Order: sequence, then structure tokens, then C-alpha cells
Amino acid sequence: YFEKIRVLLHRHGNVRTLHPAVTASVLIAWWFSFVIVFVVPMDVSDTLYDKCKKDRCENVTPANCTVLCNQPLSYLPQQYLEVFWNIVFWSSQLLTWVILRCCPPMWRRESSRYQA
Repeated sequence: YFEKIRVLLHRHGNVRTLHPAVTASVLIAWWFSFVIVFVVPMDVSDTLYDKCKKDRCENVTPANCTVLCNQPLSYLPQQYLEVFWNIVFWSSQLLTWVILRCCPPMWRRESSRYQA
């Protein structure tokens, strides 16, 4: 997955002329942004599973509850999912709107050391 993002960056950016810090920042920012695509379905399936448990398993033993509601393979308890969402969301926001805003001076600086 990370390799696909690196290939996209190499294809759409001039990696050889950019400062390595800029390349690394953009790579990490894109990675966190693309991770959201995988976190949303995981969150939806966990929410549906928790709702099923709440609706159907109120007066049922835990063993019978697993028969009524199928636990998704990607299930994370709610407290871990919230921490994961906070890390992914705020990291992508920080990188995209704060750190990458500081990079344009580095983008314009074309040092002979970084040119092909």
C-alpha cells in the first residue's frame, strides 16, 4: 500500500529535484489521507455490529449473541477505534494544512545536490 503511494508521488511529482524532507512529508500526508478510505468501512461495520448487539443481545447470553450477530473480521472495540480515528484524522490534517504549508519555499529551491 505504501509502495503504491510512493509510485504515485514519483509519477506526479518531480522527486529528484525536491528536497527529501518535502518528499517524505508529502508521502506521509498522502498515506494518512488514503488510510481513511480503509478506516471508514471498518468503522461502519463495527457500528452495525455494536447496534446489532445492542438490539438483539439485551436479554441473551453472550454465547447466543455471537450466533445472532456476526462479528466482523476487522472488529476493534470502540475505544481503540476512536484512538485510531483521532490519530489518522489529526495526522492528516496537521500534515496537509500545517506542515505542507511550510514546504513551498523548499519546493522552489532547486539545489544542484538534489537534481538528477
